[in-house]
Amino acid sequence: MISVQKQLIYTGFGIPLLFWGTLALCGILFGEYSHFSNLVSELGAAGTRTQVLFSLGLLFCSILSLAFVVGLYRECRKAQMSVMPVLFVLTYTFSIAGAAIYPLPHRLHGVLGSPSIFLILSPVLAFLLWRQTSSLAGIRLFSILSFLIMSLGFLAFLPSVLESYPGLKQRFFHAGWSLWFAYLSVGFSGILEQSRASTASSGTSVLTSIGSRISRMLEERAKPGGRNTTRSDRTVHSGTCPRVSSLLDKRKGSEPRFLDHRYSRLC
Repeated sequence: MISVQKQLIYTGFGIPLLFWGTLALCGILFGEYSHFSNLVSELGAAGTRTQVLFSLGLLFCSILSLAFVVGLYRECRKAQMSVMPVLFVLTYTFSIAGAAIYPLPHRLHGVLGSPSIFLILSPVLAFLLWRQTSSLAGIRLFSILSFLIMSLGFLAFLPSVLESYPGLKQRFFHAGWSLWFAYLSVGFSGILEQSRASTASSGTSVLTSIGSRISRMLEERAKPGGRNTTRSDRTVHSGTCPRVSSLLDKRKGSEPRFLDHRYSRLC
């Protein structure tokens, strides 16, 4: 059974799938919609037949991204990694929710959707603050790649560049964060597995050490002259007087100290 922590981290895969699936389905239902020339927000514009479906899809993306942040944050704290790259993922959480709640052309649609531009700082900070490990193999490559693809989305602020394809410019940004989320999901699921393996290994080592100590104690007690050997036993085993040994055998059950004191003069 998959643990809750692992489910939280796996949402990094679910967010891009849900987002792009919502766009594709709404694009089909919208009719005469081009993903290259039309903006993403047009699919959820007030009064359109896809408004409710589009808004619900974006709201679910926001909820999943919040769960994703919680999972990443926990794992960063456990692995003693900086949480700054993770915290900037929250800009996506708030922006996507704002765009869903206030559809185009509401004036708050652009205001609440704008914080997502700071999401590009997440791969930048990861490049600077996170070290490459076996679980985060390729962290530098994917952080740079995600940053570059998201940067192409800022062409939307340059109307003269690809002026006939505003939708395409917008989707560059979404493609960048989709790649970044998928990579974080894979990388941190690997960190989680390593952490569990390390915990299980340390627990096994402790049990093995305890078992070894118990075995040594039992072996010591089983040896003649060991810790469980009584004083009279030591006298008999190490004694050089046959007469004392014979008398001790005849008087089994007597107090060892009494026998030692009484018969010691016979030798």
